[in-house]
Amino acid sequence: MKKFYPANSSSQELAQLESQLLHFQLDVCNHPELMTLTSIAGLTKGLVKTGKASSYPMVAGLLRLVITLPVSTATAEWAFSAMKIVKTRR
Repeated sequence: MKKFYPANSSSQELAQLESQLLHFQLDVCNHPELMTLTSIAGLTKGLVKTGKASSYPMVAGLLRLVITLPVSTATAEWAFSAMKIVKTRR
């Protein structure tokens, strides 16, 4: 996370995220509702449904970020495509 957002994450936050990820991995593998999920979106919904999002707030935030990246990227790509059309049509 520090590689992509160095100004937004302190070393303490990164250590906290690493700790949450370790516990999260063990918890998800042993939780009957979460261990059968097959997608990131399903996992995010499952965390909220089971109340685990409050136990792992940084992991839940990271999952929400990953889910929204394709939409953010697509929006930017559409804007650049529209600009290209406008610039090339004269």
